[in-house]
Amino acid sequence: MSVSFENIARNPVGRLHNILVSLPNDNRQKTVGQSLVEYFGVGESNTATQMELYADLAHLVISSNKALDELLPLGYDAVDIQEFRADVDRVAVVISTHNPQSLIRDFKAQFGAETLKGLQYCARILSKESPEPTLDAATLTDLLNQVQTLINEILGANLDAKLKAILLEHLSFVERALRLYAISGSQGLRRAADGLAGATLFGYAEHTAETERGWLQRCGKLAGWVATLTGFVANFRTAAPELPAWFEGLPKMLGGGS
Repeated sequence: MSVSFENIARNPVGRLHNILVSLPNDNRQKTVGQSLVEYFGVGESNTATQMELYADLAHLVISSNKALDELLPLGYDAVDIQEFRADVDRVAVVISTHNPQSLIRDFKAQFGAETLKGLQYCARILSKESPEPTLDAATLTDLLNQVQTLINEILGANLDAKLKAILLEHLSFVERALRLYAISGSQGLRRAADGLAGATLFGYAEHTAETERGWLQRCGKLAGWVATLTGFVANFRTAAPELPAWFEGLPKMLGGGS
């Protein structure tokens, strides 16, 4: 299924604004859940997938409120921040009073122009004061293609069953993080890359066969490349200084870059 990588913002509030604006509202019968599945191109349009994406949208509201907390230490007045938060809270109310089966037309009608303008203005401030690393559409599309190719090749490979299952599981997490980049941004993609890196390192220690290590090397290269693109190592150095030593060395250890 196709997925849009256009209009990716550098903070949660901007991503929330862009999703609300981009979701279609011209189909009288389409539900919010169906619209989310089509927009993100994730899985089949069944009830479980729709509920999961709706929950992800709700989590984006929580992330938006947390992002606003970053403005207070930067000297922004608490009253101004509360005004910014009011627009996010309006979105939270709409999400809490609707569900994936609500009609997209009715859902989008709850967001007035002033609320959307408020989110856009707040997003611009966050992009200036606390920007996140953001990948462009071409890079995201290329990564998604690489991940999907690797998944398909591993599915057909003659590998230890346990190792195959672990690699496919973590690659599927990376694929989903790419498809949902408009919600979780680089942070979500970094978390998925971290999981793939960990699985690769443990697998490399347990499996010595040349064929299996070849697949581990390819997964390791991908994890290291995603980490480099998203600034994972640089951002993680402060939070967990004991990890960069092995994470930075991952591409080299597994046959990747320098």
